[in-house]
Amino acid sequence: MKIFHYFLSIFFITTLPFLQEQLCVQASSHSVEDSTILVENVKRLRSEYKNKTTCDKIFAFPGKVIYFPFKIIFLGVRETIVFVDESKIIPRVQDFLVSDDGKRTAQPTYVSRIGLGIKYRQYQILNPESRIAALAMFGLYQRQKYAIGLERVSLKGKILFTNIGMQYNKLTTESFYGIGPDTKKEDRTNYTRERVAANVALGFYLNKKTTLETFVGFELNNILAGKNKNYPSTDEIYDNETLAGLDTKVKLSNLEFKFSYDSRNRIGNPSSGWEIRTATSFFQQIEGKQYGFSKFYLDVSHYIHLFYNRILKLRMGSEITEPFPDKEIPFYYLSELGEDISFRGFDRGRFRDNDLILGTAEFRFPVSRMLEGMFFSDVGKVAHNLFRDFTFRNLQITFGGGLRLVSPDGSVTKLEIGKSQDGFLVKFTLN
Repeated sequence: MKIFHYFLSIFFITTLPFLQEQLCVQASSHSVEDSTILVENVKRLRSEYKNKTTCDKIFAFPGKVIYFPFKIIFLGVRETIVFVDESKIIPRVQDFLVSDDGKRTAQPTYVSRIGLGIKYRQYQILNPESRIAALAMFGLYQRQKYAIGLERVSLKGKILFTNIGMQYNKLTTESFYGIGPDTKKEDRTNYTRERVAANVALGFYLNKKTTLETFVGFELNNILAGKNKNYPSTDEIYDNETLAGLDTKVKLSNLEFKFSYDSRNRIGNPSSGWEIRTATSFFQQIEGKQYGFSKFYLDVSHYIHLFYNRILKLRMGSEITEPFPDKEIPFYYLSELGEDISFRGFDRGRFRDNDLILGTAEFRFPVSRMLEGMFFSDVGKVAHNLFRDFTFRNLQITFGGGLRLVSPDGSVTKLEIGKSQDGFLVKFTLN
């Protein structure tokens, strides 16, 4: 009976705070007479607790210790809810970020490479087409990205415009498998790339579908140890002599010329038209002579309406990176399947070299008003020199399927599952 008494005491003492709160809550909803009775009951329970023997209190102590963190959490959650409700923080933030007239918008965003974040835009800053765009993203292993820009500022009517932007990235788990088309999955390492960049662009509208732009930019790159302890850090396997660019404080200037053509009938889920992007960039190291290179980039997509809202998307992409005489290319600027030119089924950084080529076929079909299903296949490879070294050996082929959720404003959420020689890879992208 004593053992039963001790356990009963433990149960009583650990639940006493909860009982007391419940009694007080009930008191507020009863009449004055009932409240008086409840208060007397609380006093009686307190008196009984004070009369407990030292042994009873010792046995009750572990239960009180276990209950204490939960009590703090419950109290904290309750006070937070009360504070948020009384201060009207949520509606105030919503009113600040989003406006009924569409001049301010905020969207959640997610990219597996970085993490979760928010995109904010405010339109009609200096002219009807101008906007401020801001982005903040956070992920595991201290991954983060921040960007802000003033875009589409008209300089001469609706013909000439300028963009100004700044960006900070800290990507702490970037993958590196080696260089070449035959790298092995088991050779994976990881590194941290910290990058600060700023650029100014001058653009010219040839017509409603065609744009020419010139970019002048500066960036600072730091390559540090990787944060993913499941794989060795890249700087443990290589050094700056065996892998160009494995260094800190690499400052580069950038001059880029870009051409864009977009005849898609709508954004987000086009059913016809072309999207063509091509750019030529020149990079030169500042305060150093080791790095200097050029890049040529081409990405062409064509949308074909088949029948009953079934769409076929055909895509071809290529990138060519060439070092200047007696210069080198930092490894993180080599052409990479899975960067701007997506290659589903493989991790980012799985294949790198000077050049790459990729082809994609994607079949889309409606599931509901805003939801689309898809089947796709990607074919491509990297090479040191596409024109001299290209063969069908080491040509990588992936296939898979997924879902696309297209909102009325054109933003897209995608879930894609790709199958390659490395296995299955699931990729989720939000806005």
